[in-house]
Amino acid sequence: MRLIGPPYGVLAHELGHHVDVLRSTTVDRYRGNFSADLRRQASEPKLTNYCPDDGEWFAEMFRLFVTNPDLLRGLRPRTYAALIERGFCPVFCSDDWRTRLAGAPARTIDINERRTSGVGS
Repeated sequence: MRLIGPPYGVLAHELGHHVDVLRSTTVDRYRGNFSADLRRQASEPKLTNYCPDDGEWFAEMFRLFVTNPDLLRGLRPRTYAALIERGFCPVFCSDDWRTRLAGAPARTIDINERRTSGVGS
């Protein structure tokens, strides 16, 4: 069996959907207006190819906020700031994103180096 992502990343993504519903004033098909409002505020592109709507956009941003907040701050600074502004606090505050990705394949590090330096983001 092949996993799409690390189990903790999948759980963080699904938790993002739960947060969206809890923080929303209206909910339609397990998606709330919280994610749409945050996406409009941040006005940043999707993080991954798995973002067909605002709910998935938020879940992917939330996944990275939970698993590697420093990388989200580098890749999508307005989204990171909007989450902080709305009362969210990262679990890992002192880690550099490279430390969080220790042991990841070199290509993963290289891709994120390019993205955080503004190339290809």
